[in-house]
Amino acid sequence: MDIKRFFELSAARHEIQDQYHKLWAAHDIDAILTPPAPHTAVPLDEWLSISYTCIWNLMDYPACIIPTGRVRSSDLKDDLSEAKHGGMDKQTYAFCESCTHVRVSSPNLKQIPVPRISRMPPRPYNL
Repeated sequence: MDIKRFFELSAARHEIQDQYHKLWAAHDIDAILTPPAPHTAVPLDEWLSISYTCIWNLMDYPACIIPTGRVRSSDLKDDLSEAKHGGMDKQTYAFCESCTHVRVSSPNLKQIPVPRISRMPPRPYNL
């Protein structure tokens, strides 16, 4: 990639970031709670999809992922026939069906992305 293309892509990224930030600001959103993946914690290099986390990298929003519970034995028994929401859902079910890593007590995770403080417009405190 040449330097001109790099700057074009950087400019496009900044435009997307500005639009996304305006959306959050218009709705007075400080943070959201979202899953980091369509499955529980997995062994290294067995991640199924980055679609749950890549948006925060593009936006340059910091996010932390925290454990919020554990898998219960009642969570383990689902089969591919329950995948009713498109191709990615079927892929996730097939992935989990073949997993040996999903065990009772595996952590459930949530991620909390927030805008960088330097991008947030000043707001008056409501005291």
